[in-house]
Amino acid sequence: MTRRRAERAFTLIEVMVALTLGSLLVLAVHRVFGASADLTRDLQARRTEHNRAMEARRTLTRMFAGLDLTSPSAIGFRGDASSIRFSSRVAGNGRASSLQISATESWLVLRREDGSTDRLIPAVRIAIDYLPAVGADTSWVRGWQSPVSAPVAVRLRLLTAEGGPIDTLLFTIGTRG
Repeated sequence: MTRRRAERAFTLIEVMVALTLGSLLVLAVHRVFGASADLTRDLQARRTEHNRAMEARRTLTRMFAGLDLTSPSAIGFRGDASSIRFSSRVAGNGRASSLQISATESWLVLRREDGSTDRLIPAVRIAIDYLPAVGADTSWVRGWQSPVSAPVAVRLRLLTAEGGPIDTLLFTIGTRG
């Protein structure tokens, strides 16, 4: 009877092999779930970054589309290769307010006349160009200063990280004064 029981039972080696295989399987499953959790976090961070960049572009588009040169409080349009200053009728307040766009502290920053600032897009450096008129022979210029006119379009080239890619944003100007 003891002989039959011994034939049906597992040997110590068989138990150790089964435990080893089971632990390897648990480790593999743990790595898969850990990698999927990391991937989910990375995806969420990229989605948040993308949404922020898209909102910044929408904000800039609204600001340029609402350019105001005609109201008494308008400051005209002044821009050079690293900053832009103009008045815009932004949604909600109905009057022209002074805005400045420039790069500071590794961000493209929007400053309002009330002193508030918005960090829009990460940018180490920016280069701004202005399109004076529509036409095949028209070239981009590096500066614009006028109390009564504005360029047709503004091109912002952002260096997003040192040695990283350059992101180009193109904005058409709204109704011109």
